[in-house]
Amino acid sequence: MGGQGKTTCARKLYNTDYIVSHFDVQAWCIISQTYHRREILQDIFSQVTGSKDNGDKDDILADKLRKSLMGRRYLIVLDNMWDCMVWDDLCLCFPDDENKSRIVVTTQLEKVGEHVKRYTDLYFLPFLTPDDSCKLLQKRVFAKEDCPLSYDNLPDFLRPCLLYMGLFPEDARIPVSKLISLWIAEGFVQNIESAEGYLMDLISSNVVMVSRRRYNGKVKDCEVHDVVLHFCLEKSREEKFMRAVKGHYSQLQPFEWKESRVSVSFSNELSKFVSPGAKTREPFHQHLRSLIMTNGSIIGTHVFKVGLLKVLDLSSHRMPHFSSATLKPLIHLKYLAVFTNEFYCHPESHLPHLETLLLRGLSKFTVLPSSFWKMEKLRHVEIGKAEFENNKQQIFEESSKLENLRIVRGVEIPFDQADSADVLLCRCPNLQELDIMFKGDKSIVDTSWVDSLDICLKLESLTELQILRVSFQWSILLSGLQLPSNIKKLVLRGTSLFSFNIESTISVIARLPNLEYLQLRVDPYSCYKSNEWCLRHITFHKLKVLKLVKLCVSTWDASEESFPLLETLVIKDSKQPKEIPLSFADIPTLKQIKLLGATTNLSRLQLGELRKKLKRLKDVIV
Repeated sequence: MGGQGKTTCARKLYNTDYIVSHFDVQAWCIISQTYHRREILQDIFSQVTGSKDNGDKDDILADKLRKSLMGRRYLIVLDNMWDCMVWDDLCLCFPDDENKSRIVVTTQLEKVGEHVKRYTDLYFLPFLTPDDSCKLLQKRVFAKEDCPLSYDNLPDFLRPCLLYMGLFPEDARIPVSKLISLWIAEGFVQNIESAEGYLMDLISSNVVMVSRRRYNGKVKDCEVHDVVLHFCLEKSREEKFMRAVKGHYSQLQPFEWKESRVSVSFSNELSKFVSPGAKTREPFHQHLRSLIMTNGSIIGTHVFKVGLLKVLDLSSHRMPHFSSATLKPLIHLKYLAVFTNEFYCHPESHLPHLETLLLRGLSKFTVLPSSFWKMEKLRHVEIGKAEFENNKQQIFEESSKLENLRIVRGVEIPFDQADSADVLLCRCPNLQELDIMFKGDKSIVDTSWVDSLDICLKLESLTELQILRVSFQWSILLSGLQLPSNIKKLVLRGTSLFSFNIESTISVIARLPNLEYLQLRVDPYSCYKSNEWCLRHITFHKLKVLKLVKLCVSTWDASEESFPLLETLVIKDSKQPKEIPLSFADIPTLKQIKLLGATTNLSRLQLGELRKKLKRLKDVIV
C-alpha cells in the first residue's frame, strides 16, 4: 500500500555515504502510473552521463544508455513501478557485467515485484507496531506543535496552494519557479518571498517532498506522494476548486466543466464507445480561470475566447506556429506557456497583465516589437530564440522601464544590433537572472564589434543581478569584462573562451565577492588549446561549485588556497586536463568530484590517489 515508507527507506539507503562511494554511478527515476518510456530513458540517461539526449529514437537512446553503463558499477532505483511492462521496456538497458551493480524497484503491487525479481526475494515492508507508530507520531508531529497539521487546520492561504498541486500529473517533478509563478498568477500569494515561505511550510510539514535541490541547498523541484495527490483531487472535487481531466480528446466535454481550474491529460487511445472521427465542438465555460495541458494538444481555438482566463499552459505539445493576436480576448491573462516552432509577437499589446511568458521549442527567431516594453507587469520571460525590433528611435520613444522584470532567458543579440542589448539593460534595471547570447561571424570587424564590447561593460549597471549566463562567439568580449558585484552564479560559454589572456579573465571573475557557482564551457569546435592554467595566486573566496566543460587545458596548477570553500568539482567532456591537482585533497570543504564524459584522460592511477587521499569525500564519480 502507499505511504508505508518504501520510497523513504530506498532514498535513505541511496544517499548513504557508503553506498555513494561504492558505486561508480547512480540514478533515481520515478515511474508514474502514466508511463512514458522515452521520458524514463531520458531521465536515467541524463543522470548517468550528465548529458541530455539529442532527440534520438527510443531504441537508439536505450542502446546509448546501455553502452554508457557497460563496465561501470551502477545503482539504479526505479521508484513506484505500477506495470510489469515498464520492466520489460527497460531491463535490456541495464548490462550485467558481474561487477555487483544493483537495481532497486519499489512498487505497491506484488505482481510487479514477482515479475521483476531476479536474484533476491521480495522484501515486504512491515507495518509499524502500535508503540512504534506512537513514537513516530510523537517525533514527527507533536515534537514542536500542540496538534498535528491537517488540512482542516491549515491556514486559509495554504489550502489553495496545496490543492493546486493536484493539477500536475502523478509523481511529476514540479519546478518551484513554475509553481510559484502559477500561485502568484492565481492570486494565492502576492510575491515570490511569500510563495517561497508557504512552500517551505508545506515541505517542513512533510506534505510536499523535495525532488531536487540547487547547489546552494534551495529547492529546485518538488513533488507530492500519490496518496497526497489523490487527497488533493478528492478535496478539490468536494470544494469545486479544480478538475483533473484524463481521456481521449474526443471524449472531453469542456462545457460540462464547472470548476474554474482544469488540467487536461490526453490519451492516445480511443474508447470503444467513441468513433475515431468524433471531435468535441463544445466551448469552454466562461468562468474558467486556469487551463493547464499536461499531455497532448489543445482542444480548439475556442479556449482563446474565455475572457477571464488567467493561466494558460499549452507547453505539453508542440504547435507549428502561434500568434499573440490569437490571445487578444484574454486581457486578464497573467501566465502563458507555449511550445511552438514559430511565435509571432503582434505589434499591438494585447496582454497588459501578463507576468510570466514562456516560449519553448522555437526553431525560428521571435522578433519582440517595441510594444513588448509596455507589458509593465512582466516578471519572468523565457524565450528560446528572441531578437528585439531593430528600430532604436522607436524603441526609446515608446518604451517604459519594466521595473518588475526579474528573469530573462534566451535572448540573442547580433553584433549588428548592439542597441537592442543596450535597451535590454537600460529598461530592465531590476533583473536578478539573465541568460544572453552575443552572436555574429568573422566578417564583423567594424564599429559593431566595439559596441558589443561596450555592452558587456554595461552589465555592471544591473546591481540586482545574481545569476548570469553569457554565450558569445569571440572571447575579446572578455577583455574588458566588468560584472555586478552581487553575482552568485556565473556561466560563461564561448568558442575560444580563453584565447587572449586566461589569467586576466579568471582574475576578473575571482574578484566577484559573492560568487558561489562558476561554469566555464568551451564550444566543441574551438581549436584553441592552452598548455597551462595557473591559479596558484588567484583566490575564489566564496566559490562552492566549479564546473569545467570541454575545457582544453593540459596542465592545471592550483593550491588549496585558490578554492578555500569549494564543495563540488565537475569536469565534463574534457580531453584535458590529464590530472587534477592533488592539492584539492587539502580543501577541507570538498565533498564531491564528478568526472563526466568518456573523453576524460584522467588516469586510473590518479583517480586511485584521489580516492585514497579524499576518503572523506561523499563522491568521486566517473
